[in-house]
Amino acid sequence: MYRKLQKDNDQSLFQNGSDNKNRNHIDSWKILIVDATQQMHDQTKNTLKDVMFEQKPVTFLHVYSAKEAEQLLSKYDDIAIIILSAELETKDGSVHLVDYLRKDLQNNRTRIFLLIDQPDQLPINEVIISQDINECIEKKELTSQKLFTSVIFMLRSYRDLFTVEDSKNRLEDVITATSKIIRDTSKHQLVNNIMLQFTSILNLSDSSKIGGVFLQRTNEDSSILIHNGIFDNILINDLFNSFTREVLDSINNLQSFIGNDSFLLYLGTVFNRHYFIYFYTGRTLSDWDKRMVEIFSSQTSATFKNVCLVEEIDNTQREIIYTLGEIGEMRSKETGNHVKRVAEFSKLLALKYGLSEEESEIIQLASPMHDLGKVGISDAIMNKPDKLTKEEYEIMKSHAQIGYDILKNSERPILKAGAIIAHQHHERYDGTGYPRGLKQKEIHLYGRITAIVDVFDALISDRVYKKGWKMDKIIKYFQEQRGKHFDPELTDIFLSNIEEFIKINNEIK
Repeated sequence: MYRKLQKDNDQSLFQNGSDNKNRNHIDSWKILIVDATQQMHDQTKNTLKDVMFEQKPVTFLHVYSAKEAEQLLSKYDDIAIIILSAELETKDGSVHLVDYLRKDLQNNRTRIFLLIDQPDQLPINEVIISQDINECIEKKELTSQKLFTSVIFMLRSYRDLFTVEDSKNRLEDVITATSKIIRDTSKHQLVNNIMLQFTSILNLSDSSKIGGVFLQRTNEDSSILIHNGIFDNILINDLFNSFTREVLDSINNLQSFIGNDSFLLYLGTVFNRHYFIYFYTGRTLSDWDKRMVEIFSSQTSATFKNVCLVEEIDNTQREIIYTLGEIGEMRSKETGNHVKRVAEFSKLLALKYGLSEEESEIIQLASPMHDLGKVGISDAIMNKPDKLTKEEYEIMKSHAQIGYDILKNSERPILKAGAIIAHQHHERYDGTGYPRGLKQKEIHLYGRITAIVDVFDALISDRVYKKGWKMDKIIKYFQEQRGKHFDPELTDIFLSNIEEFIKINNEIK
């Protein structure tokens, strides 16, 4: 059975995510002719215009001085051959040009074919050795055959150097890509990053032709978890129908497979779920491309499994924390989603205040435990339909201390934060709160944040004893309580971003 589980994708992943400048692709072999005479340009072009090397043509660039050549060389770093006349503006103009190419531009890949008018025009042997000139010949000895043969030799040499440099760059890309994916903390984030790194490693510049799919398979069915690029709107049965027999067999056998223009990466099996990435490249993969895929893929499987395990632990931890928080809410007949909304509200306010993502997530995980201490309050008081007596209200207020006492001995950051929040979320900025009557910055930031979002959720939500307030009434209340109940700075931030809090409230009912 096949099903489309969800659409959890970023449609612009390939368009916006890759800084790929197509640096390692050759459409044609560029030949730069540097000579002061038009005759030399014409003769060279006529001799070489029909040359094809490895099914790619040659293209010509023409300049007539060393200065023009320098400008062109600074613009193009993919010139295969320079056919260079020794007789330019000055006697040693060609030598300076070669020096500029090799030393200033650090270009050791471009091949240089030096043409001289007189044997004594330059100290040839010295120049060839010191300036890395690849061929040198007198113009009067240059025949069409000699020119053709020399150019083919130099194109072959340039290709080999290009391949070596390309291999080095792409291996560096693999190392960089591997270092990037190990920082990911969720499997969806990791898989999106893996797909993005493949576009860089394989030098895929045309985003309209590529696509990636993240598949999950169990014994019962298969699901699409992420789909990008050309697979943006595909259904899983259509996807499987488009697979070759080799890909389908690889899925059934839990194996990876590399085809001519696409590949299937088996990421591994975690908790009886089998995970795959199918990637279509939009072009034929070379042997070197396939090797790069193999090298990078070998680094991803262990990383993926580790991320899945960490994600599972994190999800379990969140469920435990939400369950602890819901225990307190159940005692007061509130809905369990209250703690989930408070968690999201508190993270949002923490981020808006300027806390880091990491610390904001700690508040997000700790704030659901703000009313944990209600487990220590008797049912008679918790469920009393009438107004509490003064003595009963004092007992009810003790839930802040009880929650703190439950959590205070933990050394875990989340539980330590939970202890602070449980203890201080009923403190008031003007010092009239409980249990200790703290005021202003004596109240921990976590307590001040949770105080705002806990009250906001209580006001906006329907309860068994009341209807939720209208938004204008809620805003007016916070404006009135600014500097009294609530931290004025946090209140201003909260009200300035009220629409985002309303959105969260609407999403978590």
